[in-house]
Amino acid sequence: MISDNPNNGERLLVVDDEARICQSLKRLLGASGYEVRTAASGPEALRLLEAEPFDLVLLDLMLPEMSGQEVLDRIRSEHPRIPVIMISGIATIDAAVAALRSGAYDFIRKPLESEELLRRVQNALAQERLAREKAAIDRELAISERRYRYLVEGSPDLIYTLDNEGRFTFVNDAFSRLLGYGCDQMLGRHYTE
Repeated sequence: MISDNPNNGERLLVVDDEARICQSLKRLLGASGYEVRTAASGPEALRLLEAEPFDLVLLDLMLPEMSGQEVLDRIRSEHPRIPVIMISGIATIDAAVAALRSGAYDFIRKPLESEELLRRVQNALAQERLAREKAAIDRELAISERRYRYLVEGSPDLIYTLDNEGRFTFVNDAFSRLLGYGCDQMLGRHYTE
């Protein structure tokens, strides 16, 4: 069993109407450093998701009151960043494909093998972390690009870039102000012109 999980403290929600499965998953995942809550029905799971933050949901396909597919659809619309791994013992291939097309991160058949389950949970959480990091980097890049454009376009000096053949690939607005040429007129022309 994997016990040195680098993702300690991540919060998981296990949704299954079989108390025995909820408890065994809670023990298994808890021993790997995850904080685990359980729910026995779709409405209970949705209430917990509204009240508390979770990093991942393990969701049984066959639930009382509302199906796992219905719960998945609600999670996708109300909590789109939370990855969902569907689990089921009697699901067909069509049900698995439908769940994946509806936005489930993964689909696992019961009985669950400990190592496989832990690996898939770790993969889903790693994917989500990478997506959050990429979004943060993209935001920083957009801010940096706006600053760069402000500085370059507002500069009183001629600022330009050339390709390997010496043709203009970028000119700032100073070309228009100082030389009377529009930026579009300069692009693609050789600097000696």
